[in-house]
Amino acid sequence: MDKQVRRKPVPTWPSPDSNPSSVTQPHDNAGSISPPDDRIFFEESSSGVSDAFLPQAHTGSSADDAIKPSPVMSVAGYHQPGTEPGMEEAPRFHRRTWNPFWLQLPILASLTIIFAFVPVALLVLYFMSNDRSGFRVITTNHYSWTYGPTALIVIVSTLWSQVDYNVRSLVPWHNLRRGACKPERSILLDYISPISIIRVFRAVKYQDWVVLAATIVLLLLKLATIISTGLISLEPTLMTTQNETFITRSVYDATNLNFSNIDTTPTYTFYGVSSLGLTFPNGTLDNVAVPLSQPLESDRFPSNATLSWQATAFYPNFNCERGTWSFTQPNPQDITLQFNATVSTATCHVTTELSAIDPTQLQQFPWNEPDRYLLTVSETNNAPKVTSFSAAFCIPEYRLVNSDVTLDGTVVGGTNGLSVSPVTSASNFTLDGLSSTVLGAAVMNATQGFFLRATNARNISENVDYFFGLMSSLNHPNPGTSTLEPFLETENLIQQAQKAFSSVAVQFAARNLLAPSNATLIGTVSFQENRLHVQKVSVILMVVIFLLSFCLSILVGFFRPWNIVPHNPNTIAGIAVLLQSSTTFKRMLSGTGRMSFPSLSSRSSGHEFGGVASGESTFLIEPADSSTKYETSRIEKPANLDDQFISWWRPFGAKLYMRLISLVVPLAVIAILEIIQHKSDHSDGFVNIGLDNKSTRYAISWLPALAMFGIAALYGSVNFATSVLAPYHTLWRGSKPADKSISVNLFGKSALIVFVHGARAGFWAVCATALASFLASFLTIVTDIANNDSAAGSLTSLIIWSNLSYPLWTYQDLVFPTLDLSPDSIESSTQSSDALVTVTIPAVRARLNCTVNPPISVTASSEEFININATYLDTCSEDEPTTGFFDLSILIETNDKQTFGDIQDLHVFSNDGTSTANTQEVGNVEYPTNAEGCPSLVFFLGQFFTSPPTFSNKSDDSPIDADVSVLVCTQALQQVKTRTTFLMPNFDIDPNHPPEVNESSAIFITNGTAGDFIREYQIFNNIVAEFPNPTVDDVDFDPGAFYSAVISGKDGIPVGELLGQSNVDRLINATNYVYAEHMAQTISLNMRQNNSISSDKDVSSTFPGILSQSSQLRLKQNKASKITLQVFLGIIFLSGIAGWLLMDTRNLLTHNPCSIAGTASFLADSKIWEDENFFESRVGSSHPGDHGQAGLFGGKLFSLGWWSEDREGTVRFGIDVGDALRRVDTKR
Repeated sequence: MDKQVRRKPVPTWPSPDSNPSSVTQPHDNAGSISPPDDRIFFEESSSGVSDAFLPQAHTGSSADDAIKPSPVMSVAGYHQPGTEPGMEEAPRFHRRTWNPFWLQLPILASLTIIFAFVPVALLVLYFMSNDRSGFRVITTNHYSWTYGPTALIVIVSTLWSQVDYNVRSLVPWHNLRRGACKPERSILLDYISPISIIRVFRAVKYQDWVVLAATIVLLLLKLATIISTGLISLEPTLMTTQNETFITRSVYDATNLNFSNIDTTPTYTFYGVSSLGLTFPNGTLDNVAVPLSQPLESDRFPSNATLSWQATAFYPNFNCERGTWSFTQPNPQDITLQFNATVSTATCHVTTELSAIDPTQLQQFPWNEPDRYLLTVSETNNAPKVTSFSAAFCIPEYRLVNSDVTLDGTVVGGTNGLSVSPVTSASNFTLDGLSSTVLGAAVMNATQGFFLRATNARNISENVDYFFGLMSSLNHPNPGTSTLEPFLETENLIQQAQKAFSSVAVQFAARNLLAPSNATLIGTVSFQENRLHVQKVSVILMVVIFLLSFCLSILVGFFRPWNIVPHNPNTIAGIAVLLQSSTTFKRMLSGTGRMSFPSLSSRSSGHEFGGVASGESTFLIEPADSSTKYETSRIEKPANLDDQFISWWRPFGAKLYMRLISLVVPLAVIAILEIIQHKSDHSDGFVNIGLDNKSTRYAISWLPALAMFGIAALYGSVNFATSVLAPYHTLWRGSKPADKSISVNLFGKSALIVFVHGARAGFWAVCATALASFLASFLTIVTDIANNDSAAGSLTSLIIWSNLSYPLWTYQDLVFPTLDLSPDSIESSTQSSDALVTVTIPAVRARLNCTVNPPISVTASSEEFININATYLDTCSEDEPTTGFFDLSILIETNDKQTFGDIQDLHVFSNDGTSTANTQEVGNVEYPTNAEGCPSLVFFLGQFFTSPPTFSNKSDDSPIDADVSVLVCTQALQQVKTRTTFLMPNFDIDPNHPPEVNESSAIFITNGTAGDFIREYQIFNNIVAEFPNPTVDDVDFDPGAFYSAVISGKDGIPVGELLGQSNVDRLINATNYVYAEHMAQTISLNMRQNNSISSDKDVSSTFPGILSQSSQLRLKQNKASKITLQVFLGIIFLSGIAGWLLMDTRNLLTHNPCSIAGTASFLADSKIWEDENFFESRVGSSHPGDHGQAGLFGGKLFSLGWWSEDREGTVRFGIDVGDALRRVDTKR
């Protein structure tokens, strides 16, 4: 059955003053018309592209007909079946619309849920961060926590930008559908090309609230991107773990106390601490000792953690009473110069005989437990007559008390961070087997053998008691003044006696009263750890941002433009199809392709426009102004251009100055990054940051992100400009099919998608700028000689045997010059306890050059000695070195087997032209009789073996089976450059950053003779006197004092790894190590001279250093991030150049094509619209969606340019089928 098709009526809109129920009838009396809201004709498509519908060919009046819009217009409708007599019932028609994927409710709801979830998640993280003192760093990759949140927000922002674009692109069409409106709000409205701020003002001006809401959300998300870089920061945080299980390795126990094991080590230890600057041994202070404990799981905590626990502490005391005294004068005729003194206190009365020759006396008087000690000091003149006298009675005491112990692992030197205080109301107790009398005897026993010569300026005896020798070291007098005279003041006598006794008793307890234990207890661990903190200001700002985004996204969901147009209007082809039925609108645009935007605006000025979907694929736009009639004869035709001026338009991002800025900025940033990196590397950062200055810390996170965001925005503008011009540029270059020109849509897509589409369409300039924009989006995310050796041997002994720290200006075998900050370098920060100074300075160290000389013979000289005959190389003279001989005589303790060894001074002399040597002379630290260049030290270590008959049966000079290594050594001093870090303000060496030696800088120091470096120091006596020779039960083992330190001291080496010819190299290295450590202390104490900085700034006395502080944060540029940024910026720069070279944007478009009229004006008067059969010939093609539009145009080729009209002398500018002229003769 044939079906009749009705002709479309001229569409009209209801007048605002008319009755909504009444409508103006079409001129053909077609019956009732649907109201303006014709949603009943639309079937929503969730996919955005519905079944294929063909566009309706326009069948309105001819070109010669007058088009007279009615004063009151209505929406074109379709007659319902059976509304006219004689007509067959027409099939019911359902119009389907195109809706963007990004405006579907599920998508908007998902984003809205994200906006609601983020504030909740941020608040939870913030409160968890506060409750847990931050979060532990589980990765050293700072990008994960610095830019992880930023990356997530960038993703959300990218998703919302699709929503924002689709809202902006559909609002002009939505305004048309709502009724008659001014062209500024409809056909000329452009929300695509302006920047965000301009869009906001424009949306407010035209009351397009949905655009305003979508744009503000996008701006808020970009702001959140910057703020998120400061959301999480790494900060040093004090962490405390309570109720931690500790284990203690020792407890106090005196049941096995053996007086034979008490040596002078406690006394020398105290002397090293009090007088030589050594640190207290672990677990001791000057008045208390405590067993140390550590966490059972110590690997969980850093080595510098602060430990707190309760333990039994040992508190000694020397309870002294000031007495009254009287004395008789010594008899000058009595050679002993004895005199009687009577001393009385409240608890005792003693008369005793004293010697005027000995100025100090310490006497022990048995008393009712405990014993008392009488300390007396007398001054006698030459008469002799006692002129001054002081005395005190002292009682040794001690107590064990449960105490609070804190060990601060961050403190280096001094007390080593130990603090001990008795628990309030804790009871005192003592040890079984250790009475106060026993403690006093043990302390006095430990001082025996300690002899420090007292200094007395007067002509009296210097015979000083051992204990007083120790006390005198505490007075620290000026050079040349008496160390004994202060004791004539009884208060000073008591004070120093108490200090000396308590300090030695503490070291005695720590060395002799601790027994092994594995007891556990509960303690607390505190430590500073770098932890991740969620920042309050960033959280507040981001919560506000996302709550606002949440509310605004709901508004967008309710008021989004929906069911507006039949298909995608965002391409040139889409406009062509949509507006094919808008005859009046097309005629109004005739000849406007060549016009500038102001001229185009004037064409529609004073008119209002409305629109409605008409048919399956078209959208009808008609003027609603009754005062103007558009007739064919009066439509302005394209003008002759001979005398016309053409104004060419380019997007903001395509202008010359913007192109130059986009190229200069990346290069400038690359250079700035390199300059900052150089300064950061050279100065360990380039600017100080206040630890508590939160605003500064936010600034250093936000400002770089803001700068990178600016670059990203700059290249986003360039990429947008390229994307806008790309279809027109390819049309201008020549005839192109629709799928590579008018059907291409590059708007509203991410840079990566634009890159793919551009590559598919051959838009290589777009690919270049899209790559630059894509990389730019990542920029925000990718954003340490005297008569003695001044107790140097004692210091070495304490370092090796007691593991004490190195004295000031020494470390291992190195001796450093005494340093101070130059006056113009002193800052308040250097006085801080956490300040470090790192400086490269020359250090001095001693070195041995040893030759291994196997003994010629080892023989028994008697039952108590063996003789070793060995050779040495005589290097004393300038002649060729010759071989000399010397003998070693060794006292033996057994006749079976013995390990033996030691050090001896070697003295070379000439006898009848033959060089011989003697090792038995007494040596001192002074220049010996040896000539320059002579070997001066002998070291030997070995074992001898005997077999039946026994050793006692051997006759003199009988050979002995022995394995002995003999080292004959010369001594020298080296100077070497070291990079050393000192702790301020006392210049202690930082144990966490030990000195770094530049071995290539080592040079030998001459001994005063040009070219001669050999030294002849004699150290045998000091080693023997001051190195302990531990008593061992094994009589077969007696390696001597020196090799006892090598074998049993700190870093000791088992003797089996040193004996024998196969271990000679290790023996030499071990010997050199202990020798060099001893010589470091000898050099430091005896070989210094002042070298003050001269007034003319002698550079030889000054060294540049680097100051650093743990409490002073310093901004340091990350080198890996810098390189990544520079690579990205370099690619962005090259992509920018490529985009510029691949697309010439000059003389391309006459006005902005981003509005409805802007694009449509280039299609006016073209065959696409003028040929009524143009779209009908495409029957069977696809529905015009994003990809289906090209099917409507088949194999047609399109171009942009100038087109000649039929009438002579007239041309037009626009898009049409065929080849256009690229230029015409015009005056610019």
